[in-house]
Amino acid sequence: MPTTSARRPCPEQRVLVLVGFNGSPRGDRALAYAAGHAARTGADLLLLAADEDPALWPTHVRRRDQRVQALLRQAEAVLAGLDVRWRMQISDAAPSAALRDCARRCHADLIVVGASTARWRRLLSHRVGAALARDAPAPILVVP
Repeated sequence: MPTTSARRPCPEQRVLVLVGFNGSPRGDRALAYAAGHAARTGADLLLLAADEDPALWPTHVRRRDQRVQALLRQAEAVLAGLDVRWRMQISDAAPSAALRDCARRCHADLIVVGASTARWRRLLSHRVGAALARDAPAPILVVP
């Protein structure tokens, strides 16, 4: 009689956690949670800095470089001491669209975002977590 066993991913097939990271306190909390999850599970971590901020537009090269370097330093500080493979991508698209597209393109297994801290933003339907929930290609975790 055949036995069944839990399916394990191939060694070369790693789990990917995608985290929205914008350098804000809620972005730091989302990154810290995602990094802890990745460290515990052996997943890879992809940080996506997505903002319609003109500082991230390719036409503003100097401002973009400064902003990217600041985000990298901040991510390195949050990830210091953790044994996690990570990389960062930058997008000048709206955060929800950028995260959704990146999750599809990279086959993310989990999307982690920070909760909005402003009370009025919680009431709006366009916040990142709510917008992603409509058609996310992966489970979403909203970190308070």
